[in-house]
Amino acid sequence: MNKLKNKNQKLIIYSNEKRTNDFKNFVKNFEKNFSYTTTLYLVLTNKCNLECKYCPFPKLSKKEKILMSPEIARKGINLWARHIYDNFDKKRDYFIIFYGGEPLLNINTLEYSLKYIEKLKKESKLPGNNLYTMVDTNGILINNKIIRLFKRYNVMVTVGCDGPKKFNDYYRVDNKGKGTFEKVKKALILLKKNKIKTFVSVAITPYNVLKIKDFSKFFKKYKIEKFGFNILKGKLLLSLSPGISLKEYYTKAADGIIGNFREKQGKKYEYQMKKKVNAFFKKQFFPLDCGGYGNQLVIQPNGEISNCPFLLNNLGNVKNYNKNFRIWKVPLVKEWRKRLPIYNRECKDCQAISICGGGCPWNAKEITGDIFKKDNAMCIFTKKVFDYFIQKIKHK
Repeated sequence: MNKLKNKNQKLIIYSNEKRTNDFKNFVKNFEKNFSYTTTLYLVLTNKCNLECKYCPFPKLSKKEKILMSPEIARKGINLWARHIYDNFDKKRDYFIIFYGGEPLLNINTLEYSLKYIEKLKKESKLPGNNLYTMVDTNGILINNKIIRLFKRYNVMVTVGCDGPKKFNDYYRVDNKGKGTFEKVKKALILLKKNKIKTFVSVAITPYNVLKIKDFSKFFKKYKIEKFGFNILKGKLLLSLSPGISLKEYYTKAADGIIGNFREKQGKKYEYQMKKKVNAFFKKQFFPLDCGGYGNQLVIQPNGEISNCPFLLNNLGNVKNYNKNFRIWKVPLVKEWRKRLPIYNRECKDCQAISICGGGCPWNAKEITGDIFKKDNAMCIFTKKVFDYFIQKIKHK
């Protein structure tokens, strides 16, 4: 076959001689997306009040545990505002994510940042209607005072919870080794009671992997309609369960995510499946699994600039950056793009290429030692999802 199949068939196939003109034009338009830095991560601290057994952050944060100062936050927000000013698109959504560690350990800078963001909105230096702020938290420190802060600034919240108590408390523990579920449940109830837009982030562990297909039903009890599964990444996974086969774990995780989707009957999809559904059925090809190709700006607590919260690439510092600095122009960031499926010759014969976002560069480097290798976690998941979608079409 030397022609690109009709888009209605949901397939992209390389020509035996070269890519078709249709595909070349698609790639050209696709590349324009890299210059929209729609997400800012402010890592408010690399400290945490929990010691989740699968969390890679403590080992990645080799430097002294510090809190981000309000000045660093302000400079980071200003740098991101410069990025947006260059090519603002009113049809896109923009996000500021307060990250950690545990960001609620640094309430002072969080509150300062929220006030400063509102100020820039009023001055039309940041988007008004399509900018969202989100706190990514373990939920333990949420109380009525923090709830009032969230309500005042219309903050969305993502809480980490790995399912029912039995599964959550196996790995998600505090610094005394005690389970966290009861405190997390209390936070979820408080957030929903106060009508805070709340999501849940679920780590797929070796302990809960066979039960995640039922998690939509579980979270519905707490009125959580939207959540996302996270397939564990990095070498730490190998130490959680001695003798674990990565391929077996990735396969079980993929089956569980698909099983949960099947149980939901297509209603308010879990985040991982939503990306694939849109790519396949709505023909929104190539959903990026990572914003590190130019779409996200990461500011560490000490002001260092990176494109990834985990790889900690030091691309400068907000204290003294060149005013012309743009994350999408950085050579390392541009180099990363070579690992995406549409450029990677290893992926050229894969039928699922149209719905693959390339996975996680950090996981590829952790497991294989080479950032340009395929992320097998996402590779296995994507192929299984693609086969599932094809079967659904056949049986319609």
